[in-house]
Amino acid sequence: MAVTIKKGDGNYIMVSFSYGHDKVSAIKKVKGSRWNEAKRAWIVPNTKEAIDAISVAFCDEDIIFDSSIDLFDL
Repeated sequence: MAVTIKKGDGNYIMVSFSYGHDKVSAIKKVKGSRWNEAKRAWIVPNTKEAIDAISVAFCDEDIIFDSSIDLFDL
């Protein structure tokens, strides 16, 4: 399963992926990330730094950005 990034509430994005210890360890290294049990997704600040960190952390995975994410606004 690919890593999916969607717009969250406020100035946050939601990152979801199939469970894997390595993936969880990678997302925990992204500054400001936290698990949201209700949404079953990782909540991360919607910043260029966070997007860059996610891209590096999951460089070997397919990353799907939802159309609600405007990468040019960051």
